[in-house]
Amino acid sequence: MARIGKISVIKKDYSTAFATMETSLRQNGMSMFPGTKRRLSPARKPDGSYITGLTADMQKDLEARFGGDMDLSPRSSFWNVSIPPKDGEAKVQMYPLEDRDHIFVLDGPDAPLMDIINYHWLKVHPMIAKSLEAYEGGEYPADTMFFVNDEEYEEEKRYQKSKLLNEAIIKFTTFSVEKRKKIMRLVGVPVTDDAKEVIVYNLGNDFLKAATIQTGPYKGQTPITVFNKFAEFNDEKIEVADLVEKIIANSIYRVGKGGQVYEGDLKIAQDKESLIEELLTDKGQEHRLELESRLKVKLIAKV
Repeated sequence: MARIGKISVIKKDYSTAFATMETSLRQNGMSMFPGTKRRLSPARKPDGSYITGLTADMQKDLEARFGGDMDLSPRSSFWNVSIPPKDGEAKVQMYPLEDRDHIFVLDGPDAPLMDIINYHWLKVHPMIAKSLEAYEGGEYPADTMFFVNDEEYEEEKRYQKSKLLNEAIIKFTTFSVEKRKKIMRLVGVPVTDDAKEVIVYNLGNDFLKAATIQTGPYKGQTPITVFNKFAEFNDEKIEVADLVEKIIANSIYRVGKGGQVYEGDLKIAQDKESLIEELLTDKGQEHRLELESRLKVKLIAKV
């Protein structure tokens, strides 16, 4: 079976958006107005050379298959769509992308040479996401409409993502309710000590399934990565880390510029991690007991 390349439309979710032309199109299973096309030409680098997507070996092979008199180098006029082709001349032209999958045959005796060439310059074009994952991860502008649909790659990434998610959820459910509360506070999800188990579980489940963290100290990071960081802590370190979060949340200490921890204007630690490590040492036990006592008084005063 011949190897193929595919450029596909990014099917965006507008289900929660206000009514617009885009939402109306998606509700009807479309991403573009019927009959419209997005025409692209090879992108150029600042030095004027074209981004062809061809390696040196691929370039040499394709030039030979064209008969040996073809120049496919990045500065060749072959890539300049403003110069019309002569009669019978093979040359790159504006490529029309439509609201559908675009299939390119990449090998085999019947593979069109222009299919191979068009696919390779399109897959590295800045207006086409290198993968759906890259688009969803914010590597491309929100108005990007197409992505390189390497189905094996996409399936493998989806498998790995699902596997990590399932492992994280299983790990979360093995923790006691109290430990789940502490982990949630550490990842930036506000959970009170008297929160019911069902609430804590749902908060954790929603957190882990989110694409990225939207607010708090870990904004923009992947939830599973942040969760796993704290889930690897032993019980004592989780206890101390949770204590530090509560101390800061209740304004006993504050986090200042550069993440440094202060009490008023007095610097206490270089950062939260340094404070946690100090409170875990034998020398830090008096400090730890003092903070636990001050927190208890603070919480009682709030009742």
